[in-house]
Amino acid sequence: MKWTYGLVNRLVRLWDIFLLAAAIALGALLGLVEIDRAGAALLIAVIGTLVFVYTLDVAGGYRVERYRRLLPQISLLLFATAVAAVAKLAILWAFGYHRIADLGSLLLWLACTAGLLIAGRLVVMHVVKRLHAQGAFRQDVIIVGATDIAQQIIENIRSPQWRDRYRVIAIFDDRIARLKDASIAGMPIQGDIQSLRDYIHTADADLIAIALPWEAAGRVFDLLERLQMISADIVLPIRPNRLNLRLPQGGDLAGMPVLQLMREPLKGSMALLKLTVDYSIGALGVVLAAPIVAVAALAIKLDSPGPVFFKQPRLGLNNKPFMIYKLRTMTVDPSDDGTRGTDRHNPRITRVGNFLRRSSIDELPQLINVMRGEMSIVGPRAHVPNMLVSDAPYAEAVRRYAMRSRIKPGITGWAQINGMRGGIHTLEKAQRGVDLDSYYIENWSVWFDLKIMVQTLTVGMAGRDVF
Repeated sequence: MKWTYGLVNRLVRLWDIFLLAAAIALGALLGLVEIDRAGAALLIAVIGTLVFVYTLDVAGGYRVERYRRLLPQISLLLFATAVAAVAKLAILWAFGYHRIADLGSLLLWLACTAGLLIAGRLVVMHVVKRLHAQGAFRQDVIIVGATDIAQQIIENIRSPQWRDRYRVIAIFDDRIARLKDASIAGMPIQGDIQSLRDYIHTADADLIAIALPWEAAGRVFDLLERLQMISADIVLPIRPNRLNLRLPQGGDLAGMPVLQLMREPLKGSMALLKLTVDYSIGALGVVLAAPIVAVAALAIKLDSPGPVFFKQPRLGLNNKPFMIYKLRTMTVDPSDDGTRGTDRHNPRITRVGNFLRRSSIDELPQLINVMRGEMSIVGPRAHVPNMLVSDAPYAEAVRRYAMRSRIKPGITGWAQINGMRGGIHTLEKAQRGVDLDSYYIENWSVWFDLKIMVQTLTVGMAGRDVF
């Protein structure tokens, strides 16, 4: 997860809500404002807070550039506080659920509220300044294509106007064989597209710019297909003097108009929400699953020789391999690399293993992968590298397969609860799985994740498709 302006603005809203709650608690503690009924007090506090946040939002107070100057912030905070106070008083007087000691007490409470908010904004200004100094908001850019467009992007980014917003970290080209030892604006070309796909395992890129002209549409779409597994925004720069259209998926890169070809699925606030759900549910799951796993481990040990846990390489975010953990459900066969999957009647499945697979208990150790940051609770299924479907690699059999790696794989997912448990041995089932994963990625929300978790617990952990 990386910092974004949207994430900061949402966190500042939450910070303001916390400070307003503290101001209300302080007013009640000092007896400045007393309300007879608890329900009415809560309603008035909620309405006042909503009015404050809405007023400040409409006035443009929740924008990162505003946090750099204190005086404009103070004026906006005082204005929003006054509007919220008027709204609260209107409710109090309308319904009569109040007792105000005197006007001086009310003004003192409003002054305390404004003081807390201003002090809070000083904290925000300090934090944002530190984040800017550390380059937290700077976007790391990878350029694909050794062209004059790439040269222009680098020159723009190096200018004083943009060098704090962007940084070019690498250049790649699909024609590297013809560009040996070449460089652009003093930066070496690091390799071809496969080199880029390896490079992304160790580098966090925010944006990939395909620096090719529109005339090279064939190369552009070929590159887009080969880069679809990378979790980053992918853009195509547009020459302003060649095309001057208002594009619905347009944007800007260091002053250059761009067409957004692919968008990073989770970033900023969405990434923070996803991480929060993963680690909170994952930590709770580890605690609850520990006794179940312990009993299952003992049963495995008594049932057949071999290790309790099964470890195998799988593909994660950006196609980066990681080691997945499960409870062993089959007899050990070192020659089995997992590329062909497992069918329902595999003779290697043990008696205990059959029960563990049908009840999905064998999946519980994947909570360790979640806490290690390699998996999510909900996401596409984690497949082995070079998994085969009808004797062909899955990535070749289904063209959009690679886009599943744009988010972390999950213990459960939209595809799993819609019949994609068990082996994937036909092209039709493989295509359906990619379609379901694509739908999940494009429509992700916290509520969607919670829905999938509930359906997994109620209907998805067992059934005829689970083996």
